[in-house]
Amino acid sequence: MMFAGLRLLAPSALRAAYIQLPRKGVLHIHASSRGLSTIRFCINCRKEGHGSHQCRDTAVCASCGIEGHRHTTCPTPDPARIAKAHGACFRCGEVGHLSPECSLPPPKCYFCGEDSHVAGCPTVAEKRASLLAEQQVAREARIPRKATKQAERAEKLSVEAESRAGLRAQRQAAREIKMAATRVEGTAKSANQAAA
Repeated sequence: MMFAGLRLLAPSALRAAYIQLPRKGVLHIHASSRGLSTIRFCINCRKEGHGSHQCRDTAVCASCGIEGHRHTTCPTPDPARIAKAHGACFRCGEVGHLSPECSLPPPKCYFCGEDSHVAGCPTVAEKRASLLAEQQVAREARIPRKATKQAERAEKLSVEAESRAGLRAQRQAAREIKMAATRVEGTAKSANQAAA
């Protein structure tokens, strides 16, 4: 598929593709799916395989596509550039009035349908603010729960440590009792042997 002198790949071949415009004037299209390699397009001549810093061809205008000049010096009339230079209406494109005085109905917001604004919809801003507030409340609610779990874990560990210490003490006491009983038995046997 060709577009303004550029060879474009089919969308199905560019599932994981993205476009990056580096400083050197080379349009890179990275296509990681299906083993496609990097394709380089020159911004100067709009041809494939080299960058503008290596280009020896004449420049191609980005506005009209004709060789020999750049879009900044294009002799072909560009309606947007003319309208901007002569102070034309942005709503209808006619020269002689500006958009606040235009007879066309004002454009409506894409989100809420009101005609008082197009960008920066207050409804969207309010929804975004309320969503962010809800997320913040949820985040703050999770923090105490985590702290509570940590406190419960610490208490459980201290109880386990105390019970281990208690078990150690009980075992030590049982050993001492056994040793004392063994000593008593040993002295009783030696006393019986001495008496006999």
